[in-house]
Formats: sequence, structure tokens, C-alpha cells
Amino acid sequence: MLALKGATETLRTIDVIVTETSNVEYNKGAPETLEILNFMDRLGFKIFDITETHRKPLRSGEDSHAGGSGVLFQLDFLFV
Repeated sequence: MLALKGATETLRTIDVIVTETSNVEYNKGAPETLEILNFMDRLGFKIFDITETHRKPLRSGEDSHAGGSGVLFQLDFLFV
């Protein structure tokens, strides 16, 4: 969020941006998905696609990438 807020003027000059967001506190103090979505909306960006998802295994030792099991904790968005 700090990078996005610091680049507000630059963001007004671009057409496409990809952001990684967290649905839960993953990096201490980092904004969660809703805050990023609201910020991008205020700048006039709309979600075009979800380019990647990240899941946390439900059980220790599980591979969260195999079969997509686990809690959805991060999403990568493509905004236009």
C-alpha cells in the first residue's frame, strides 16, 4: 500500500497494473485485499482478472498447490 500511495500520480498515467493482495494478515501491518480493492477503485481502476491464487494448507505437510486445497490467503489482481 505504501508503494501504491507513493505512486498515485504515476498510476494515473498507466492503463494496467497487477497487485498481490492478502485476505489475512500475512505480512505484519500490510493491508488486506479489501483495502487494496477500495484504493484501486478510488483511482478509477476496475478488476479485469484474478491472475493467481495462493492457498495455505489446512494441515501441516499438505501441498497447497496440488489440487488447490487450503485456505485462500492471497490473490493477484489485474486492474485496468
